[in-house]
Amino acid sequence: TGSLNLACGGVPLKECLEVDVTCPNKPGVCNIDCTEESACESMVLRRPTTGALDGGELVLNCHGLHSCLSASIECPTDDTCNIECVGSSACRPSNIYCPQTSTCNILCDGLKACGESGFGSVIHQSGPATGTLNLTCTATQQKSCQKITVECPNNPGDCNIDCSGELACDEMVLKRPTIGALDGGALTLNCNGLNSCTDSNIECPTDDQCSIDCIGSQACRRADMYCPGTVPCNIVCDGLKACGETTAPSTIHQVAPA
Repeated sequence: TGSLNLACGGVPLKECLEVDVTCPNKPGVCNIDCTEESACESMVLRRPTTGALDGGELVLNCHGLHSCLSASIECPTDDTCNIECVGSSACRPSNIYCPQTSTCNILCDGLKACGESGFGSVIHQSGPATGTLNLTCTATQQKSCQKITVECPNNPGDCNIDCSGELACDEMVLKRPTIGALDGGALTLNCNGLNSCTDSNIECPTDDQCSIDCIGSQACRRADMYCPGTVPCNIVCDGLKACGETTAPSTIHQVAPA
């Protein structure tokens, strides 16, 4: 139950290449800093595997080119998880497993910080998850979450995604829950910027509110949006061809019975 503080940075590069880390149980906190190029490339970060399995809070800072490239990151089961991917390809293309019952905060800021033209990072939910997911893909660089795949949590957990910047979430795949009761929590998606969510596939929760803002030129051009079956689906399209296209406009589907 003690805290772990791991710092990987400095010269030479790849100080913690392929390191395998198991984080402590509560109330211990897991603090990991990967602050240089390729510092924690291909890292495997595990939640506790013994005891009550209820790991303490995780704070992971991936700051730098390829700092957590191709990492596998398990958040604690029921405590907050804070992950910062700052820098070009900082967390590309990593697998991130969010908490089952607590908040998962992920920041992607940098050129393809969590994205990739071939395939992006994947944000998984751990079992029938009821924690909240907050994903921020910022405007500092293009394609911060290009082709990212996101699994949203179950009720009462909410799914809040902010794609602010050119091509921030281009070709994103946003999925409603696929395990448990399948009744995803409310979805709030902000696509703010040129081509910010172009060619995305967006699944709203089955029976909770869905709010999608497409603000900016071609923000949600050629996107497929799947509305809830029983509750409001609120979509705003504001900008030149924000949801339109001469040959292939966006499509808004209804999940039967709607």
